[in-house]
Amino acid sequence: MARGQLSASLETGRIEGLIHRYDLDNHVLALSHRNDPEVLYRVCDLTVLLSLYEGTPNVVLESLACGVPAVVADVPGCREMATLCPSIRTFESGNVDALVSALERIHRQRSLLPDLGRLGREQVNQHFSDERMLTGFAALYTALANDDPA
Repeated sequence: MARGQLSASLETGRIEGLIHRYDLDNHVLALSHRNDPEVLYRVCDLTVLLSLYEGTPNVVLESLACGVPAVVADVPGCREMATLCPSIRTFESGNVDALVSALERIHRQRSLLPDLGRLGREQVNQHFSDERMLTGFAALYTALANDDPA
């Protein structure tokens, strides 16, 4: 087993132990890689991303694309995504009280979740679609080609 796999395996075991210790077995699913994540998103009310660092988090893009709102740690990649997609709710990374507060607010406003999901899907399509990415790359390459000093 590779070092990263061993570390991940130990962490998975620790998390599964906590799930059992707190009697959450019927409330938490610990899953490995899936080829059909959209099936899982469609049965979720919310996606929560706890992170100390992120680039552009695919899990949030996938969640929003499936119409599932997200609460994410306020770290650079998530922060930029939340700026483009105001339906994303953020909390201070590493601050458990801030996470609990954000989840309590969402719970009190849970009737808004379907609207946040629809808005999130629209925002992802507007800012992160394949067409948008390809158009951006084409514009970048054109600008670079036109800036040729030769």
